[in-house]
Amino acid sequence: MMIMIRDKGEKTMGNTSSWDNVKSFDPDNKKKNGKREGDLFMKLEEGNHQIRLVGPVHTMLAVWANNKRYVIPADLKSRVEQAGYKVRDLYAINIFDRADSANSKVRFKILEKGSGLFGYFKNYHEQVKIDPAGNQGTDWSIKVVVPNGNKRATKYITMPMMQTKFNAAETALIKRKPQENDIENNISLGERGLINLKKIYDEEKARKLVIEELLGNQVQGGEKVSDFVNKGSSEDISFDDDSDNVQSFDTSNTDDENIDDALKDVF
Repeated sequence: MMIMIRDKGEKTMGNTSSWDNVKSFDPDNKKKNGKREGDLFMKLEEGNHQIRLVGPVHTMLAVWANNKRYVIPADLKSRVEQAGYKVRDLYAINIFDRADSANSKVRFKILEKGSGLFGYFKNYHEQVKIDPAGNQGTDWSIKVVVPNGNKRATKYITMPMMQTKFNAAETALIKRKPQENDIENNISLGERGLINLKKIYDEEKARKLVIEELLGNQVQGGEKVSDFVNKGSSEDISFDDDSDNVQSFDTSNTDDENIDDALKDVF
């Protein structure tokens, strides 16, 4: 487990962990939903969808501003709130989109939403004592309803379906390790194996973006961004099918040990 509790009860941003860290869903509360672009992210547009959750859920904090989503490191949460922004809980997980399966494609996408959707998955886990993203889990039917075209009032009518064990092709992709020639061979990120969500939601890059664009380049004591952000020399590669609002994925470190640990919860 990588959860750390701060003095004020704040979770650190960027935890890949269990369903215990997903907040329960209150259907009486209205939720905002950030728009995701690109083929890497699951687009839950109005209508019917069927998905299969895979692996651990990634928990974080986020703010929607300037027409995009910012991931907020927990130690900046109070400062971001003091600047007038509302910080919300956000979750992400690997999924198989059954619309891809219908077209004979086996690849991962990222589902990124708040407790308005992920709360259903947590409730299932609590009630039936089965990991909804493990091998004993189910497909999920999600009907997206946008009343009168008002996206801020979007509702997710979410139901578990029959138990759906991973088939041979899905199991092979879950166990697959990224290869050095994947980019050269035009293998998309979702086809390289389980997507490393800690790399997608890189905390230090998120920190720099928050300080530069939401906090005006200063933190407590007037430190500059260059003083506050860890410096690194790793080569980052951006993907065309990724959202402009998500930090680049570093292919120089596939973090195989982390992925192996995650697979222990899947099989």
